[in-house]
Amino acid sequence: MLTEIWVPLLGGLVLLILGGDFLVRGAVQVAERLGVSPLVIGLTLVGFGTSMPELVTSVRAALSGAPGIAYGNIVGSNIANILLIVGASALVTPVVVARAALRAGGWSGTCTVCRGCSRRTRCRRTGALRRARQSPRLASSD
Repeated sequence: MLTEIWVPLLGGLVLLILGGDFLVRGAVQVAERLGVSPLVIGLTLVGFGTSMPELVTSVRAALSGAPGIAYGNIVGSNIANILLIVGASALVTPVVVARAALRAGGWSGTCTVCRGCSRRTRCRRTGALRRARQSPRLASSD
């Protein structure tokens, strides 16, 4: 029973590693022959490498008649990528946002519950924190 599971699993893993290595080496050689800079080669390979699992999942889902999985995969991966990039960027340096943009998005710095107490850190009535204080890495440009 173990051989039915582990042999195909380990064989697939070995073939995946060898295929990925072959693909990367071949792509680098072709790009170098065309005179593409190493930075563009690296960025392109990283872009394709991170998008390939979503592409394969979406194509398989669409071919099996489950377009909902394909749409969910695309939307979910894009949301995750955006939030991870913005979060990692905010860890390195504060994200500067204009005060007008915060107001337009509903982040007016007022209480999240009663929309009052705009000059205090905590709302007098509910004790809730102001939105601007809940995200310490979000700085205002004003």
